[in-house]
Amino acid sequence: MEINNSYSQNLYQKSSSTKKVDEDSNSDILSIFEKLIDKSKATDIKNSAYFETSNIPSTSSVTYEKSIPVKWEDQLLYPTMNKYDFDPGAYEGYKNIQSYDPNIYEWQTQMMKATNGNKYEDAPEFEAFVKKWMGKGESEDMATERAMIYAQVGLLDYGKQRAISMGQLPYGDIKQHGFHLINNEPLKNAVIKTLDNLSVGDAAELVSSIFDGYPENKGVPSSFQKLLDDFGVKLEELKKLNPEEHKNDKFTFTGDVNLKDGTDSKEYNNFIFDTLIKFFEDRIEKLDYYVANKPPEDTPDYHEVRDGLNSLIDNLKKEVDVYNGKLKENKVISDSVN
Repeated sequence: MEINNSYSQNLYQKSSSTKKVDEDSNSDILSIFEKLIDKSKATDIKNSAYFETSNIPSTSSVTYEKSIPVKWEDQLLYPTMNKYDFDPGAYEGYKNIQSYDPNIYEWQTQMMKATNGNKYEDAPEFEAFVKKWMGKGESEDMATERAMIYAQVGLLDYGKQRAISMGQLPYGDIKQHGFHLINNEPLKNAVIKTLDNLSVGDAAELVSSIFDGYPENKGVPSSFQKLLDDFGVKLEELKKLNPEEHKNDKFTFTGDVNLKDGTDSKEYNNFIFDTLIKFFEDRIEKLDYYVANKPPEDTPDYHEVRDGLNSLIDNLKKEVDVYNGKLKENKVISDSVN
């Protein structure tokens, strides 16, 4: 994504002015002409068609364009999105999107109105995130792309920003997707810390692996929850192969990774943490299998995705230790009070 503040199209507005040009020079030329002709034939000349057409006073109108500077805050981010003069069919296509993909239509409509002044309107958290990463050395374009990645998985509130499209998510963050719906602080913190240490491109691929089954599910819609549900089914199938080994299992994984509250829930929550680690390890196994059997035209080796998943596992283990340490401290404090 590129935020394009086009100087040629955006920095100036055009206004038209009309100036009257008084062509007095015509009368001067005619005066000289009359002195050179035979006076006896002056009447014939003045009655001639040439004289009639040449002796008409002229005030021509000359139109020219004057450029007026546009304030920085009023400059469009995407000026070409509003240029449909060269392709009327494109405008019809844009209008038709509303009937079959209203979210995409709304994002395009909002981005057509996006300016430097309103791009982060009603999106303070999103804007602060972009500025934080710009402070770390990323360009605004790259920082905005990073913000989009975090927001799409529910790690950042995107508000009503117009700087970049959120794809299938609605305009205006209603917080009904991704980690907004998951009560699992160690997992959330582990994902954030992992993404923070990746480039924008690698962060996007890791998120795609977790939420879309990338790369083996390339082109097939999926979700984090579906991948978790499928993994739960896989675990149950494995239990059937070794029932004796699992006869004392206290918990069953159904795909739900939400934690339970209270110190009495520690055992169940640790079961969820252990299962999540197995899930990410399973993602690595699937990735390795795909790489070993991928078609020749698929040239990447996806080692960045593998490294990202390994880093996520390490960060999750650390966050779990912190989480359990706090629970232990709270229990000690509670016991001492009682």
